[in-house]
Amino acid sequence: MTRLIRNVPAAGLLFMLALLLSFSVAMRAQNASMTSAPMSAPSRSHPMNPREQLRHLTRTLNLSPTEQQEILPILQDQDHQLQSLRKDHSFTRQVRRQQRHSINVTAQQKIKAVLNDAQKKQFDAMLARRRERMQAHRQQRMQQNGASPANGVQPSPPASNGSQSPTQ
Repeated sequence: MTRLIRNVPAAGLLFMLALLLSFSVAMRAQNASMTSAPMSAPSRSHPMNPREQLRHLTRTLNLSPTEQQEILPILQDQDHQLQSLRKDHSFTRQVRRQQRHSINVTAQQKIKAVLNDAQKKQFDAMLARRRERMQAHRQQRMQQNGASPANGVQPSPPASNGSQSPTQ
């Protein structure tokens, strides 16, 4: 190692040392800004696993131990189905979205069957808040991509599946 250092010109060694030092300072500054910056809302880069979901539902809906035992298998089944869907790349994006929606709605219905009336109201309110957040996120993404109504670009209407609307 000392042989290698002797063969490197002093200017090159100083340059490498300065580069390492500046990288270290930059990383510390980035870490400091990330920890000191106030977070507006927690963001998740991955979906909650069934046990995390159960903890959240237990806190939100004040679930009893019996309700927790009934809901955990529902959440585990939902998670298993969604994982299988993610791994299967044979579907189009639209079909995958529809199947994901169907899996989620089925799990929600099963969970609601376990809940009492007050918990059902809280659960519905929680789902409504989630839908509002998702809608706001979609609108924000559309605006960032330049597809806002102010620019004259309207989102395309959903594709018709051949069924008639109730007004027809």
